[in-house]
Amino acid sequence: MAHTDDIRRSFHQLIDMIEDDQSLVSLYAVAALYMDQQHLLLDTTDPHLLGRMQTSLEQAQRGEVISNESMKTQVRQWLGK
Repeated sequence: MAHTDDIRRSFHQLIDMIEDDQSLVSLYAVAALYMDQQHLLLDTTDPHLLGRMQTSLEQAQRGEVISNESMKTQVRQWLGK
């Protein structure tokens, strides 16, 4: 595996190569969401999180899901595009 400094440099280079503003906004949104929710991914003992996960599983089993295309449309609306 590459050294973290090498990964950071490569990541910065990739960002600098993005010419499309919408792609840059999308990448930022994903990275910001990851950083904002990172603690949720690690704390599997949190009763609130476990409850939300259980509710989500039950909704999925009942077919109460959102298609990828519908979610993409919602994200574009949230981002104002």
